Amino acid sequence: MRSRARAGLLTLAMPAIVGDPPGAANSLPLVTLTATPYTQPQVDNDFSIDIADITHTIRTHDVVTIRFVAVGQRLLLDFRSNELDGPLVRIVDPVNSIEARYAALKKMRPRFETPEKIVAVWWPRFVSSLESTGIWPEVMQRVADSGHPDAVRAAQETFRTLLSLERQLQRDAILGEGFRTLWSAPHSRA
Repeated sequence: MRSRARAGLLTLAMPAIVGDPPGAANSLPLVTLTATPYTQPQVDNDFSIDIADITHTIRTHDVVTIRFVAVGQRLLLDFRSNELDGPLVRIVDPVNSIEARYAALKKMRPRFETPEKIVAVWWPRFVSSLESTGIWPEVMQRVADSGHPDAVRAAQETFRTLLSLERQLQRDAILGEGFRTLWSAPHSRA
């Protein structure tokens, strides 16, 4: 692929079509892309999310799982507590069924009854946007209200770990580690 850059524009000449003899002229049109300055630290999905509804869910339900776009694991929020056990905020693997989630939760929290329901929230944005949208502060407030300082520290550490997992996944995608490309760059002939 040949390219020419000029004043914020990048013009790409498409490579010869597969099957053309080496050095054949390309009859495909040139593609011109306009470069725009990068001003945001991260570009996030622009899905409409009902923040008020998610906030209400965090405030009123005992057990919530949050599913992310990039990170394969889920964030399990179990706000139930007693004198021995504080709320649980943990990164968990996905399961094949709701029955499997209930069984896993019972194993993690044997001193608690099975919850009436587990609410699942799909979060189509970056993990860091949980904080900027006010969702994570709601989680932390609910954990703090339990009076278990160890649970607060554990929740903060879990959030840092989740951010780290997402950053590592982004790095891996950029470097191609564990990912396959749809096409590969042509090899240069020396």
